[in-house]
Amino acid sequence: METLLLIAAEPMEFSGLLRRLPSPEPLRLPVDYASRIKAGDRYWMLVANGPGPRLAAIAVQAAMAGARVDAIVSTGFCGGLDPVLEAGDVFVADAVLFGSTGSNPASKPACSRRHSGGVIVCGDWVIQSVEEKQTVRSKTGASAVDMESGAVQACARDARVPFYCVRAVTDTAREGFFLDFNSARDEEGRFVRGRILKAALRHPVSGVPELIRLMRRARMAADALGGFLTACEF
Repeated sequence: METLLLIAAEPMEFSGLLRRLPSPEPLRLPVDYASRIKAGDRYWMLVANGPGPRLAAIAVQAAMAGARVDAIVSTGFCGGLDPVLEAGDVFVADAVLFGSTGSNPASKPACSRRHSGGVIVCGDWVIQSVEEKQTVRSKTGASAVDMESGAVQACARDARVPFYCVRAVTDTAREGFFLDFNSARDEEGRFVRGRILKAALRHPVSGVPELIRLMRRARMAADALGGFLTACEF
């Protein structure tokens, strides 16, 4: 039976998918979240271990240590760099741009549902401002940005299995962040929710509305991802 491994940063990025699949079976792996679901003639292995390339690579390696995997999908949320991308849009990467490895092509699933495509750039930071998004787009030509796909793709390449990148947009090219999410990460690179909440509460006029907006966007993006992924042929 085919096993499709999906790697995200946070478990909630799987929420839209979990609503559409049978109940998951927890897996004992040294990561933040891991489960497996049997649906039809496929196993879905869902693993999340925090943001950034290092934690994503650990997630892939942990998942593949004791299981045969037929394909790997880097999934979750992304930021828009192309002004045409709107919040909630599904983005399927044609290629991933990651550090010194340059641009590497990604496989594309077959799906009749509406989605956008292009290059996604991966880095170990949150792009905070509209100006920085414009600079990254100008320098790279990328349409979207995330924090894990480059490392996940490298692991897939080493394992010689197909790699896909399917994401949903939570913040557009026209939007920056008031809250400093980079300073809210711990020494391992994970976001500390308490730090984010405290920063928002210190600035109730700007921080709290932004946090509420992002939570709504996350729910919308997760639902869009779940609908798209279950409609795909990998």
